[in-house]
Amino acid sequence: MNGANSPAHWTWGPPGPFFSFCTGVAIVMGLEANSRGAFVMSMLALAAWAVIALIWLIRFLGATWSTRLRLPATHWLRWLVIPVAMGLAFLWANTDGPSDLRFALSRDALNQAAAEVMAGGSTDRGWIGLYPVDHIERISNGMRFVISDAGFFDQVGLAYSTDGRPEGIDGMDEYEPLGGGWWRWIERFD
Repeated sequence: MNGANSPAHWTWGPPGPFFSFCTGVAIVMGLEANSRGAFVMSMLALAAWAVIALIWLIRFLGATWSTRLRLPATHWLRWLVIPVAMGLAFLWANTDGPSDLRFALSRDALNQAAAEVMAGGSTDRGWIGLYPVDHIERISNGMRFVISDAGFFDQVGLAYSTDGRPEGIDGMDEYEPLGGGWWRWIERFD
């Protein structure tokens, strides 16, 4: 019973399309959560990564033990794709890369929303570019919004200012410049 459909093949065979798909979903979930500072979603993604890594490790050890490390090159490649992809995603998530990419892809929509809100337009929006929005508020020299589900205790969002640093409402606000009048905004929980 050594055929391709045998239980041993499924258990110890190299990762197939379903396992690769699940890995891809976990990677995207982790990078998406990282790019907007979503703590809870980051923890869920981390749990998914841990489960995938554990299943991969158990299956890999079983495959190498049962074959005495005599795997075809294509099997080795399929085994290595999963940890390499997860490792590269982990390294990229530890840079500003994911958040910089999300910001760059949303830049036109952000600029348009800022112009509309500051001109008296609606502050009732569900999304601005690739950012889910909780609420938008006008401030004396611009506007700012909270990114949905971002932060843990503190609220995280983006702010736009026409002239330098955005005005803080209550002194609990921290701003980090992103360029072009945009700032990363953290409203500290007190």
